[in-house]
Amino acid sequence: MLYSIELQSRLYCVERDANVGSFFISANISANFPANYFFKFTFGTAYKTLKPVKIQLWSIGKENDAYINEGIKIFQKRLQHYTDFDIKLIPTVKQAASLSIPELKKQEGKMILDLLQPQDYLLALDEKGKHMTTVQLADFLQQRNNAGTRQLIILIGGAFGLDTAVLQRAQQQLSLSSLTFPHQLVRLIVAEQLYRAYTVLNNEKYHHQ
Repeated sequence: MLYSIELQSRLYCVERDANVGSFFISANISANFPANYFFKFTFGTAYKTLKPVKIQLWSIGKENDAYINEGIKIFQKRLQHYTDFDIKLIPTVKQAASLSIPELKKQEGKMILDLLQPQDYLLALDEKGKHMTTVQLADFLQQRNNAGTRQLIILIGGAFGLDTAVLQRAQQQLSLSSLTFPHQLVRLIVAEQLYRAYTVLNNEKYHHQ
């Protein structure tokens, strides 16, 4: 006795915007059995594609020296292959020398909080923050992308660090090292580490474990 089965399928888009695309595959199966039973079913599958998280490096202080700028530009150009990366320099508070350290940090903190958007994910650099390896930093970036974070702000504070209000606003705090570095050099280190982390995520030859 022979049985006949007919399979028909089609692919169609049910949702599409700047951030997410969802596609479903629909299939109808018809089968003829001796008793003339007939059935069909539909199934679907979907995938989502997210834009890479946009990264901004914020730093309080003066413009970079020429040799720092040269290094940053190298990694900034390389990072464009993976994500939208930019650096924002926040001017030092006026008459900073006449202010006490707590007052200076408070005024710097207010400037930062006024610039932040509610949806921004803030990663604050602080000496008491979490230490990460390069691979852990890569995992962190992947997690932020998977979570749909639109903008990641990496913040370098002023000469005396960040105000408590800013640290409380930060979703996470990161310590680059127990050593002390000039702020300009930290900008370059962060740019290089971001590039290194993305090469890890893309299995490219740069980082050696």
